[in-house]
Amino acid sequence: NGYLLRWDLREPGEIELLDKQKAFADNRAITAINLVFGDYSLAVGDEQGQVTTWFPVREEKNKAAKRLTRIHDLSRHDGEVAAIMPSTRDKSVLSLGADGILHLDHMTSERELLTLGNHAPLTRFSFSTRGDSVIALTEEDRLVVWKFDNPHPEISFKTLFGKVWYEGYDEPAYAWQSSSASDDFEPKLSLTPLIFGTLKGTFYAMLFAVP
Repeated sequence: NGYLLRWDLREPGEIELLDKQKAFADNRAITAINLVFGDYSLAVGDEQGQVTTWFPVREEKNKAAKRLTRIHDLSRHDGEVAAIMPSTRDKSVLSLGADGILHLDHMTSERELLTLGNHAPLTRFSFSTRGDSVIALTEEDRLVVWKFDNPHPEISFKTLFGKVWYEGYDEPAYAWQSSSASDDFEPKLSLTPLIFGTLKGTFYAMLFAVP
């Protein structure tokens, strides 16, 4: 019916509905749904072929209440989205359209990385365990495998120089944090803080160096 519901399941026997909202103002139906790697963002496919990702955002500062918010728009299919599968290595998402075309997108950078199935529509698909291959079944029951080499799907002009809405943030931000101890970490690669910090430091160094 086009609604997204968020439940708190942390306490056994005490299930709590935290959020319920109509996903789209035009009442389009949701046709596929899955959690992105890390289980924080939700990937949603609809009958118009759009793939979007959502995560909880604080409605008001200094208050705990959060609401599911549409954050990223990924590739659009020509028909409704039939299935969605996340990578088990990063924030990449595979989505299959009703026409048998498969899109591989990266959530944070919003980059479309691959389009598969143009010559033979697909019916089933999966990531490899390493996340560097896609295995799929065509309408003619042929098994096909694609191996790809894309070590940095999170990099784009936007993630390097623009504001990006990262998981856990209440709004888009310029942020730099290249690594973490967690496997599901979302790299923050904005060069803007580094550039302005360097320029600011250089300016004050020159200012105080003037006799």
